[in-house]
This record gives sequence, structure tokens and C-alpha cells, in this order.
Amino acid sequence: QQQVAPYLFGPFTSSDLCTTLLALLATFVASGAGLGGGGLLVPLFVLSGFDARHAVPLSEATIFGSMVTNLAFNLCKAHPSAPHRPLIDFDAAMMLEPSTLIGTIVGVLLNRLLPDWLIVALLVMLLTYASYRTFNKGLKAYRKENEEAKDGATAGASADAENKDEKKPIKRMDIASEMTPIATGDAKARLLKEESRPSTLLLTLLLAVWILLTSASFAKSNFHAIVCGSFTYWCLTLAPAVACAAFLLFARERVRKKSQLKHELGYPPFAKGDIDWTKNTDKYLCLMAGAGVSAGLLGIGGGMVQSPLMLEMGMLPQVQRATSATMILFTASSAALQFLAAGAFPGALQYDYAGWYAMTGVVGTALGHIVMKDVLRRYKRASFIVFFLSGVIGLSCAMMAIVGGIKVAGEIRSGTGLGFASLCLPTS
Repeated sequence: QQQVAPYLFGPFTSSDLCTTLLALLATFVASGAGLGGGGLLVPLFVLSGFDARHAVPLSEATIFGSMVTNLAFNLCKAHPSAPHRPLIDFDAAMMLEPSTLIGTIVGVLLNRLLPDWLIVALLVMLLTYASYRTFNKGLKAYRKENEEAKDGATAGASADAENKDEKKPIKRMDIASEMTPIATGDAKARLLKEESRPSTLLLTLLLAVWILLTSASFAKSNFHAIVCGSFTYWCLTLAPAVACAAFLLFARERVRKKSQLKHELGYPPFAKGDIDWTKNTDKYLCLMAGAGVSAGLLGIGGGMVQSPLMLEMGMLPQVQRATSATMILFTASSAALQFLAAGAFPGALQYDYAGWYAMTGVVGTALGHIVMKDVLRRYKRASFIVFFLSGVIGLSCAMMAIVGGIKVAGEIRSGTGLGFASLCLPTS
């Protein structure tokens, strides 16, 4: 491992430049899939000479910069099938992120109990399966795009000649005779307004949950008077889960009612790839909770498990990419602030390392967005996003398996860490 300099720029060495370029490349690649790139960044930092206690904070700082850039780019984009709506599906984010966080809390506790060799084995199996499933999803989307491109001209001409009214189904929104009595002009206008921007109330409540989650995690890590296993410890551990569950129940009812209103309006209001929250809602929430357990248990970013599941729900790749990045920002910002407050970054100043790699994430992600935008505009294939996602998951699996395997090999040689551990390590 390299000797970490107390000041990043005193002087900035060739090793620092190499690490920066690798992090830039990782965020560039990950941005194409809407991921933070933690599965690439942590192994890269470790292989660059940083130890694990510095690699994880540096990764979170880089992801934070990356996700801020993602949000800035995605807020300016419209939904591909409903131009009056933002590209980010805020309803899905409000529903799925709390479920993931609840699962993550459970997963982190399990991570402290299981031996490293078992965690690495589960990691390889899960990410291999996720990469395989996502690749198959991309192949299906690619073949469908080929069929649509082949038949598009003929089908379009036929539609123009035989039934012009069916060419623009969105026009049905303006035909009162096709609406049920509840579909008044006011109801339609209210729905369109709600869809055009995220709910201020839900965003405020989610921010409150974020503050509670960050504060509780910071207190457990920094106040030595709080003993693991004590009543205070469990209150701080479970309070965020209770808050997430309460927020989820509230958001679930609001989002479900919005979907119900769409059904009652009497016209097809669901854009292509929309999730109908009147169906399979509990199934989706349980799947995301399971994704959170996997993320917390295996020490990976939630996006690598969330994103394939969102595609399985039928979400469009462009929307999945933007929504997943927004959800990752929620957890990455909390983790980065906690590490900064705890002094977990390398160096004497802390801020130089944290700020530099956050800006590296900004630049890498910006370049990734520019390139991906050009690729999508030129080839008009959203399936490329799915292939990017599969590739990033597979590469992350390989790199994390290498780093994890090296650690497990050391434990086997020393004969330590091979069995199940205690939730609370004994204090000396």
C-alpha cells in the first residue's frame, strides 16, 4: 500500500494522477448505466494503494460528485413518451428508495455477522446472475428495436391511410365524450400539473428521513458513549427504519391514488414504461427491500441491484437510468457527509482528497452523459443503456471478486475470520 501524503497537492504525484484517471474512467463508464460506480471505484482505489478504510470514503465522495452531475443533466430532460413530464420518475423513486433503505439496514447488520468468504461467494453469484439477466433484457430490447425499425415505415404508412385518429392516442385526452364523468377539465389539468413536477410534500418528508438517517449513523459512529447492543444503539439503528416505513406508507397511498385517478379518467394516461401502482405494488416494494438487504450485506451500491429490478418492472431504460441515479444520490450524499464529519478521508486536510475526487466524479459523469447522448441520438437504441448496465455490473463483479479474494486468501493463511462473527465486537 502506498504511503498517503498528508496533502494531496504537496506535491501531486504521478501515482495521484493515475488514480484520478482511473476514477475518471470508472465514473465515465458507470454514468452510461446510471450507476454510481462503487463496484468499480472501491477496487480501483484499493489496487491503487489505498487501504479499505480510505477507499470506501473516496468512492463515496466520487459517487456524490457523479450523482450531482447526473441530477443536473437529467432534470433538464423530458420523458421520452410523455414530454410534459420529467425524465426522472419521482413517484417510483419515492416508493422504491425507502424500501431499499429498510432492506439496507438489515443487510448491514447481517454483513457484520457473516464471514468474508461467504460474502464474496454470495456477491459473485448475485452480480453474475444480475449481469446475465440484464444482458438478456438488453438482447430482447435490441431485437425489438430491430423489428420496429424494419416494420416502422410500412406500419406507419398503413396507419396513415387506414386510421389517422389512432395515430395520436394522446389526443383522446381532449375528447370529453371518451372520458368518464370524473374526467373533467379540472381533474385532467390537476393530473398533468402533478405529473410535470415532483411532490413538494413528499420531497420535504424524504429530506427529513435523510436528515434522520444521516444523524443516526453519525451518532453511532462518533459518540463512543453509545455501546453496541445498548438500548440507545438499537434506537438509533431502528429509528431510520421506522421513519422510512412511515414515509413509505404515506407515499404509497398518494402514488396509488394517482394511478387510480389515471384509470378513472377514462383515457390511456399511462406512458410507455410507466409503473401501474394499483397492481403488484407490494411485490415491487418487497423486491426493492430484498435489493437493499443484498446491497447492505454484500457491501455494494444499491444501484447494481435496483437497476435490473426496475427494468424487470417494465421501466424504460432512459427513465430507469435517470431514476436510479437520483436514488443513489440520496444514499451517497449521506455516506459522504458522514465520512467527512468522521475524518475518514486520507490526508491532514480531508477536504482536498474529498473535493478532488468529487470533482473527478463530476467531470467523468459529464463526459459520460455527453457521449451517451450522442450515441442514443445517432443510433436511437435505448437497449445500449441496458448493455452498459450489464457490462458495468459484470466488471464490478470481477473486480470486487479479485479484491475480496485477496482478502479471503489472507484470512485463510492466517486462520482468522473464517467463522461467523458477533454483531458487537468485544471491547478491550
